[in-house]
Amino acid sequence: MKPSIVIGVFKGMGDLLCAAPVILAELQRNRSVHLLLFPNATLREFCSCIDVSPYHSSLHLHSIPDSISPKQWRRFLAEMQAISPEMVWISPHAPKKDSSWKIPLVLRAIQLLFWKNARLVGADTERFPALLHQKLSVDRQLPLQQREWSAYRLLRGPSLSEIPPKITFISEIAERRTVPRLYDLVIHPGANAKNRMWPIEKYAPLVAFLPSSWRIAFLGLPSDMALIKAAMPSTRPYDYVTGSIRQSIQTLASARMLLLMDSGNMHFAQILGVPSVAVFGYTDPADIIDINGCVATIYEQRFPCQPCKKAVCSQPEIYCLNSIEPETVALKLMQRWETILEQEKPRHGLVHILNS
Repeated sequence: MKPSIVIGVFKGMGDLLCAAPVILAELQRNRSVHLLLFPNATLREFCSCIDVSPYHSSLHLHSIPDSISPKQWRRFLAEMQAISPEMVWISPHAPKKDSSWKIPLVLRAIQLLFWKNARLVGADTERFPALLHQKLSVDRQLPLQQREWSAYRLLRGPSLSEIPPKITFISEIAERRTVPRLYDLVIHPGANAKNRMWPIEKYAPLVAFLPSSWRIAFLGLPSDMALIKAAMPSTRPYDYVTGSIRQSIQTLASARMLLLMDSGNMHFAQILGVPSVAVFGYTDPADIIDINGCVATIYEQRFPCQPCKKAVCSQPEIYCLNSIEPETVALKLMQRWETILEQEKPRHGLVHILNS
């Protein structure tokens, strides 16, 4: 039987994707990996979009109860009793002030009940670090993926490459980057918190600044698409796309360029290599993503409350996002577009030579 480890706990797709190199590295070490997830069907579906071949049979998903339901806890504890991990990795994706005090307590209690030989490993800045068997001096100021991988190198040794293993999506998604693009621009206006979303009323004036020849699609939940559709003028055609998480990522992969919020889609864009613009307000993008990657950012630090990193805005309105003008976003998109055209020039020249 393979040695096994437990990795968790994940609530969002962005956090899970940033931990994916650690998950893949453990699978490559011939470990069975048990992921602890908050109950979320979309999060489970997202796991099936990440290419972990040929290790699919070694990756197991478990939903940690989000209520006091005795039935949920009995099921969860039965699943935990059935495995014998050698290590429990507490992912350091949350900022220090937002790290959960419940997770170390629950995992240590399970370790005492069922996993006598398991070591709890996590950042020395987690809540109740005394519960951990091994504490790592993790720099929580690093961008998410870099933070996770640097913590993992502290555990497994500096002989590991500073560059984490490359994560890809399954071929069904990745192949969309090898065929002609369906859209010039895909806009995903949604996020998992209101203070991460640029106001709906800004999109109509935004597209007025953009070339009328662009094929534009809006992507998101049906509720988001209804609001956007009601706010957009009928002077030009747009596609409004909804669907499963797999279909959503396929749509992102089908674009020449993306406009995104501070959400998991930024991390998807980086994996796919799609040139993108992401709008930030309450967080500094340097704390979240590699700002030298394919995602360009808009972040205007105008207000003393920025960056607050609060899940709920404490101001009368979300000043940090409301103050970003459509012209600013349009200018950044046009700059990215010019870069795309410059990058495509050699390819077009080669096609011309081959066809002549």
